[in-house]
Amino acid sequence: MCILYIKKICDFIMKNEFALIIPTKNRPNCIETYLNNKASTLKYLNIDILIVDSSTNLETSNVVKKFCEFYDNISYNIYIEEQETLSIDDKVFEICKRYINNYKYILFSSDRVIINIENIYNDVIFLFENQIDFIIYDNGKKDLNYYNDSKALLKEWGWRTTSLSSIIFSSEFLKSAMNCFSPSNNKFRGLWLMSTVFFLISDKKFKSAVLCEKDIWTQNMNGEESFWIISKNVLLQWGKIWCDVIDEYPDFYDSIKNEVILSHSKKTHIFSFKGLLRMKITNNLKLKNVIKYAEYIKRVTKMNLFIFFTLSILPIRSILKISRKIYLKIKN
Repeated sequence: MCILYIKKICDFIMKNEFALIIPTKNRPNCIETYLNNKASTLKYLNIDILIVDSSTNLETSNVVKKFCEFYDNISYNIYIEEQETLSIDDKVFEICKRYINNYKYILFSSDRVIINIENIYNDVIFLFENQIDFIIYDNGKKDLNYYNDSKALLKEWGWRTTSLSSIIFSSEFLKSAMNCFSPSNNKFRGLWLMSTVFFLISDKKFKSAVLCEKDIWTQNMNGEESFWIISKNVLLQWGKIWCDVIDEYPDFYDSIKNEVILSHSKKTHIFSFKGLLRMKITNNLKLKNVIKYAEYIKRVTKMNLFIFFTLSILPIRSILKISRKIYLKIKN
């Protein structure tokens, strides 16, 4: 059984209503950069920072301890993993169980990005004070839209909620969402948090908002690649698992499921030509996997399957050479 507990490296008393929770593992440089950027700002905004660490060494602990000497809104928490997995669903679930009763608002953040919550803080507080259940946020031209139609929200913004750094929850709503099912339901591997939300609102009244603003989040300059890229599982995660997850959603969503499945690649460009080159370079585009997941690939992208096969076979040097010729021809 996995264990989550607080390591007493600083005198920490939860006294704020808002928590920023950052799950991490063996990325002390990411955490140091994040805290260097945001510790002071979040203290000023009365937001607690909870680092939840599964590292195999003490490096992240030592980094956080250094900041705890100056910031009383930071805590260090250890989560011991039972085994390596493709997702952090169990970790997020345990975090929710531990802290959901201590805060009114909870924001998760990947350690790969830095959330500039100060850019939208006043809007966020206003929305929650007006009984909004959750807020989806993204970079873009300043905009605010309200949603109480779950189909419209899934169709237009479901793709965004696949990122851990995408939703700010009211704790009361998150409690209800957690009761839908636990991460032990392996049908939703890596997408448990998103799935609990859309299962819950499929037959429940809700109030949500989508908030766009310039530079709500920025890349952590010390951030590494996503776990599913490092583990060579792009086609598994965003081919098979993505399709399986959406297919398992309630029948209520049947009329939009195919559009939702296509939306992730369309918005993130993960299977664009540039995305495929990145996959090739990171050894995520092997012929055997293209063959294995071909039926799913055809569902998640409009990119011709022939391109997948061709790029999986050609040496990377040949691909880059051809790409350069095409680029120069288009440019001229």
